[in-house]
Amino acid sequence: CSDAKSLVAMWTLPDRVLLCIFNTDKKALANATVRVPLADLGLMPKVRAGYIRAYDLQSAGAVTFDPWNGEVTVKVNPHDFRLIVIRTYKD
Repeated sequence: CSDAKSLVAMWTLPDRVLLCIFNTDKKALANATVRVPLADLGLMPKVRAGYIRAYDLQSAGAVTFDPWNGEVTVKVNPHDFRLIVIRTYKD
């Protein structure tokens, strides 16, 4: 994680990853970039990036996601968390 005051937990299933990004700072907004080893987890798409998506689990909103580098970037409010899902879709 790029933000020193953010904590990250990760859980995996065969077709997805759940990230919990927690901002420990009580006053400042965190802009955290988390790198996930998608290839090591078997989630890197073989055809194109269109088969993998990242979204906020609570709001179902899109997040900034670079699938080829496995990077998710989110803003996290002070002393709050975001739950992010990265999921692959099979043909």
